[in-house]
Amino acid sequence: MCMVVTLLLGCSGYGAYRVLAGSDIFKLVTISVQGNRMVEDQAVIDLAGIERGMNLLRLDVDQVSKRIAGHPWIDAVTVVRSWPSALVLTVQEHRPLAMINFEGRDNLSGLYYVDSDGEVFARVVSGYELDFPVLTGIQDDLEQDGMQIVPGTPAAQALDFLRLVARRGNPVLPVQVISEIHVTPEQELVMYLVDRPFPIYLGSGRMRTKYARLVKILDRLYQKKTMEQVAEIRMDYDENKVLVAKMEL
Repeated sequence: MCMVVTLLLGCSGYGAYRVLAGSDIFKLVTISVQGNRMVEDQAVIDLAGIERGMNLLRLDVDQVSKRIAGHPWIDAVTVVRSWPSALVLTVQEHRPLAMINFEGRDNLSGLYYVDSDGEVFARVVSGYELDFPVLTGIQDDLEQDGMQIVPGTPAAQALDFLRLVARRGNPVLPVQVISEIHVTPEQELVMYLVDRPFPIYLGSGRMRTKYARLVKILDRLYQKKTMEQVAEIRMDYDENKVLVAKMEL
């Protein structure tokens, strides 16, 4: 059908376009939304500014894409005409890796979602998923003219660690058991687990090495059934050592 439309327009020019644009043949009947998980179908359609009965030939696909991409949860959009009377809206949503708690900042306050690329994309509101680690103590880790975590900052290192946790999927340390990663005033990272009260001092740098060592330490503690005795775990104790401090009984 697309080839027929192209041939008609190519052979007959603007006159043919006016006839086709005013006919009922290419009136929009079906609108399909794909790829969305958080944003509802109707919300995408409303953002697109389209309605059934519009003529597909008159539709500005680029403008439709830009309007849909204005939603904070939507990262990318593809709009495709399916001749003679359908439109397919395919969206790619941001996938949260964590939440950031901004406190005492001039332009930001409260909880925001951040994805694995370090883009802070939406405020956390009631009804949306909350089962993500929270980054706290974040100071000047955002680009001044945007909502992007600056590479190399403590917040970026925390995301590096969480990416490792999410990708490796080790049952000893799934991402769901991490409740918080805090950035101290000294720009060091301290992690807390959901079901354990003790802090895990990650320090700064060498996140891949520290992740691998922490998984081994936690596995050993679980196997020996000594997790309840742990007061703190220090990954910043020595470059080649991990300190597991036990509680005094």
